[in-house]
Amino acid sequence: MVGITLVFLLATLMLAPITKLNCSRLFQNASFFNQEKYTFQCELLEIGLFDNQVRTEVFSELNSVKIEAIDNENSHREITKTYQLFLSTDLGNIPFKNLSSYTKNHKLDKLYSIAESIKYFIENPSEKTLSVLQNDSDGVYAGFKITIFFGLLALLIIALGKVTDCKFDKETNTMTMSRHQWFGKLGKEVIQHSLNEIKDVKLEHIEGEEGGWLYRVTFVLKSDEIIPLTQVYSSVYQEKQQLVNCIKTFLQDKSGNGK
Repeated sequence: MVGITLVFLLATLMLAPITKLNCSRLFQNASFFNQEKYTFQCELLEIGLFDNQVRTEVFSELNSVKIEAIDNENSHREITKTYQLFLSTDLGNIPFKNLSSYTKNHKLDKLYSIAESIKYFIENPSEKTLSVLQNDSDGVYAGFKITIFFGLLALLIIALGKVTDCKFDKETNTMTMSRHQWFGKLGKEVIQHSLNEIKDVKLEHIEGEEGGWLYRVTFVLKSDEIIPLTQVYSSVYQEKQQLVNCIKTFLQDKSGNGK
């Protein structure tokens, strides 16, 4: 859960909620009345959550603007359309906003409004400057807050859960198992046995409530006492079976020394 939260946090930090397009029309001669010869000086900026520049595009031609509809197929094989705005420049067709497309009506209306402003600037030489701003901060900040919330929730679950640490030492011939919660602040339980007391290591299983098997690693002592490595069962089989094999190999290597 923590790993998934970190992935979403990084993805959120990569988003750019603010997009700015600033353009100036530069005439190539001194006569203001001869407006046929001019170039553009444009800068497209995407600004991140913490005022960092995520993307910068600088171009001197702005030929046209268009909104493209993109067909997307979901898991139910249903086709949905998303929309993206593209600028035709000397750099080629570049997206107005990276990593973003729109389906909701109010955002789509905003996209068409931006496209109309850019088109009007291109087609009217009397317009000397263009400044367009798209601000999606509210949605990105909401996503950031949700990600932080689930991250803290995951840490809380880990902290409240029991953590088991098991050490085998052939030099002292002991197995030491310690369990603690809340990073040891809520007490710590320590169990110690001689390696000679361990009769077997097994992968115990029970049937889950929704079908399938649940597993946990257990130690069987010569007194027939059973000591579980963890109190809870889980559906992970392969890793637990590998752990059982690893412990058995260690215990059966009578001539080896190590921990």
